Amino acid sequence: MKTNRLRIVVMSIVLVIWTALPIGSPANNEQKDENPLRIVCATTLISSVMEAVGGEDISVHILVPSGMCPGHFDITPGEAKNLREADLILMHGFEKFLDGVEFSKQTELIKMVTKGNWMIPDVHKKAVVEAERLLSERLPTRAEFFKNNAKRYIAGIDEATKQVLNNMKELENTPVLSSDMNGEFVEWLGLRVIGVFPRDEDVSLKAMSDIVSKGRTNGVQLIVDNVQSSGKTGRVIANELKIQLVIISNFPEPNKESGATADYINTLLMNSRIVRQKLSESGE
Repeated sequence: MKTNRLRIVVMSIVLVIWTALPIGSPANNEQKDENPLRIVCATTLISSVMEAVGGEDISVHILVPSGMCPGHFDITPGEAKNLREADLILMHGFEKFLDGVEFSKQTELIKMVTKGNWMIPDVHKKAVVEAERLLSERLPTRAEFFKNNAKRYIAGIDEATKQVLNNMKELENTPVLSSDMNGEFVEWLGLRVIGVFPRDEDVSLKAMSDIVSKGRTNGVQLIVDNVQSSGKTGRVIANELKIQLVIISNFPEPNKESGATADYINTLLMNSRIVRQKLSESGE
């Protein structure tokens, strides 16, 4: 009788302990940390990937606004505070504004390894895989969550890619001149880049003369410049050749409808849409 009573007491204690455990306990691979990982992203290229994969498990702060050239950005005292409080700081490697900045011992400075223009879908997807690995290494109990987010995001990119390439098909091989920052992306769209021109601050009279001459000789139909360079050089070239100018973004921009601070897929669709629109206008 005593043995049965003791067994009942023990089982009751075990049951109380088990029911007191939260669903997201260490026994569950989907455990969520109460405090999100604090991540500072140098650009919206990085933040768009991290937010898509990390979801609610991370807190993201963006240093360089989408419409600004990273080469013109500088750290303010307020930003220095964000950097000191971050768990991770993610950069591409070209961010000169981070040179000489002191970080706290808890902060990990990471240079992303994905190379190339992240606005090109195949490159962006490589960055997604890198983001998944990076987050899974630091929050291993949430690895499955990150994996599912990455898979869903890549599926969205693939769907947008099909839409873009189908819409651009009839304009394939159209001769254009492009900012060197957008050249690879413009070629990915299927257009034929006859020549590229540098940023406003790097252009010379000779370079301007050469690019205008090349455009005139090859019958280019559009000038493509980028938002982050203000479009001044592209505007001058377009005026000289008397053709259309389109200004696209080399970084994911905010999406007012969804509230996203950096929406890569929406920016990809928007870039292709305005290029197609301008080329259609020039052909009328």
